[in-house]
Amino acid sequence: MKYAYEYQNRHTRGWTRGEFDDFSLAPTTPDEALFALEAVARSWTNDTDFRVVEIDDAGKETPGSSRIKGTRGPMPVDKKDR
Repeated sequence: MKYAYEYQNRHTRGWTRGEFDDFSLAPTTPDEALFALEAVARSWTNDTDFRVVEIDDAGKETPGSSRIKGTRGPMPVDKKDR
Protein backbone atom coordinates (compact mmCIF):
# COMPACT_ATOMS: atom_id res chain seq x y z
CA MET A 1 0.00 0.00 0.00
CA LYS A 2 1.25 3.47 -0.92
CA TYR A 3 -0.07 6.84 0.19
CA ALA A 4 -0.32 10.28 -1.34
CA TYR A 5 -2.31 13.33 -0.39
CA GLU A 6 -4.62 15.71 -2.17
CA TYR A 7 -5.33 19.32 -1.42
CA GLN A 8 -7.74 21.99 -2.55
CA ASN A 9 -8.15 25.70 -1.92
CA ARG A 10 -9.39 28.76 -3.78
CA HIS A 11 -6.45 28.52 -6.21
CA THR A 12 -7.20 24.97 -7.39
CA ARG A 13 -9.97 23.41 -9.43
CA GLY A 14 -10.95 20.40 -7.42
CA TRP A 15 -8.41 18.18 -5.69
CA THR A 16 -4.72 18.40 -6.64
CA ARG A 17 -2.29 15.54 -5.99
CA GLY A 18 0.72 15.95 -3.74
CA GLU A 19 3.41 13.43 -2.89
CA PHE A 20 4.74 12.83 0.60
CA ASP A 21 8.18 12.29 -0.97
CA ASP A 22 8.37 16.05 -1.54
CA PHE A 23 8.46 16.45 2.26
CA SER A 24 10.83 13.48 2.79
CA LEU A 25 7.98 11.43 4.25
CA ALA A 26 7.18 7.81 3.37
CA PRO A 27 4.13 6.57 5.30
CA THR A 28 3.41 2.84 5.15
CA THR A 29 0.30 2.56 7.34
CA PRO A 30 -2.94 4.56 7.58
CA ASP A 31 -1.83 6.02 10.93
CA GLU A 32 1.53 7.08 9.51
CA ALA A 33 -0.22 8.61 6.50
CA LEU A 34 -2.46 10.70 8.75
CA PHE A 35 0.54 11.80 10.82
CA ALA A 36 2.42 12.73 7.61
CA LEU A 37 -0.63 14.64 6.35
CA GLU A 38 -0.69 16.68 9.56
CA ALA A 39 2.99 17.50 9.03
CA VAL A 40 2.31 18.65 5.46
CA ALA A 41 -0.69 20.73 6.58
CA ARG A 42 1.51 22.73 8.96
CA SER A 43 3.23 24.33 5.96
CA TRP A 44 0.00 25.39 4.22
CA THR A 45 -2.45 28.17 4.98
CA ASN A 46 -5.69 27.47 6.80
CA ASP A 47 -7.82 27.93 3.67
CA THR A 48 -6.43 24.64 2.28
CA ASP A 49 -8.16 21.28 2.76
CA PHE A 50 -6.19 18.01 2.72
CA ARG A 51 -7.04 14.32 2.51
CA VAL A 52 -5.01 11.10 2.32
CA VAL A 53 -5.25 8.87 -0.75
CA GLU A 54 -4.55 5.14 -0.38
CA ILE A 55 -3.05 3.49 -3.46
CA ASP A 56 -3.14 -0.31 -3.44
CA ASP A 57 -0.69 -2.58 -5.26
CA ALA A 58 -2.98 -2.74 -8.31
CA GLY A 59 -3.03 1.08 -8.54
CA LYS A 60 -6.58 1.55 -7.27
CA GLU A 61 -6.88 4.86 -5.44
CA THR A 62 -9.20 5.45 -2.50
CA PRO A 63 -9.49 8.96 -1.02
CA GLY A 64 -9.76 8.99 2.74
CA SER A 65 -12.86 10.37 4.41
CA SER A 66 -11.10 12.48 7.04
CA ARG A 67 -10.05 15.99 6.12
CA ILE A 68 -7.44 18.25 7.65
CA LYS A 69 -7.04 22.01 7.25
CA GLY A 70 -3.76 23.81 6.73
CA THR A 71 -2.56 25.32 9.99
CA ARG A 72 -0.03 27.99 9.04
CA GLY A 73 -2.55 30.81 9.20
CA PRO A 74 -3.58 33.24 6.47
CA MET A 75 -1.10 34.71 4.03
CA PRO A 76 -0.24 38.37 4.62
CA VAL A 77 -2.14 40.80 2.44
CA ASP A 78 -0.23 43.33 0.33
CA LYS A 79 -1.00 46.95 1.11
CA LYS A 80 -2.11 47.50 -2.49
CA ASP A 81 -4.74 44.72 -2.08
CA ARG A 82 -6.40 46.29 0.94
